[in-house]
Amino acid sequence: MYAQHGKEEAKDLTHRNKNLQFIYTLAIGVVLLLSSSRAFATNDENHIQEIMAGVNGNSKIQFIVIKQEGGGNLWGPQAGETQSRVMLVFFDATGRETGKFRFPHSVPLDTNPQLIATQDFANLPGAPTPDFIMPPLLSPISGKVCFTNNPLNINALSRTDCVSYGSFPADQTGTDSGGCNGTVTAGPPTAALPIMNTVSLKRTSTSCGSVANSDFAINTTPTPTNDAGKTLT
Repeated sequence: MYAQHGKEEAKDLTHRNKNLQFIYTLAIGVVLLLSSSRAFATNDENHIQEIMAGVNGNSKIQFIVIKQEGGGNLWGPQAGETQSRVMLVFFDATGRETGKFRFPHSVPLDTNPQLIATQDFANLPGAPTPDFIMPPLLSPISGKVCFTNNPLNINALSRTDCVSYGSFPADQTGTDSGGCNGTVTAGPPTAALPIMNTVSLKRTSTSCGSVANSDFAINTTPTPTNDAGKTLT
């Protein structure tokens, strides 16, 4: 009888060990899954796709489209952080910094464009709803705008993606860095960005990462597109 009882205890112990092993394996799997998802999400896999500084003489009607390239959705402050991961930095025709726009929250984890626009743009009939509302900080005709990491957030990965246009000082266009293709020399500024009529500067390359300023060209049919895929109607 004692021998039988001992066998049953041993069997129960084996079952308990198997259950514990299953629980430990499951827990490790969950941790690895969460770790991989966090590793995939980042802030540097993005680039400027299109900018507009005004419409029919109104320089308050502005938009910027940022294209996600993969897992680059961590734009705003993350858990325990007080500063955004990324921001937009604006410069006038002389190279003077005129303002910053720090993103208040992150964006969906997808490869959809993000539309950052002014309230005057949002008020236009048929305009798509912006994903973010920004002040009218784009300098008309000549200037520079950068999508860059926020140095006040030590957790942000390094990223600088800019476009310079018009008569912006050529010796201040600098280099783009981070993202999927390393360092890129920005080169001379691209064409001026007028506010008369309805035109934008749009990137022509479909590659990943930054491009030289010369890759941006005047576009007479602007395509401000938000995360939902909506554009001008």
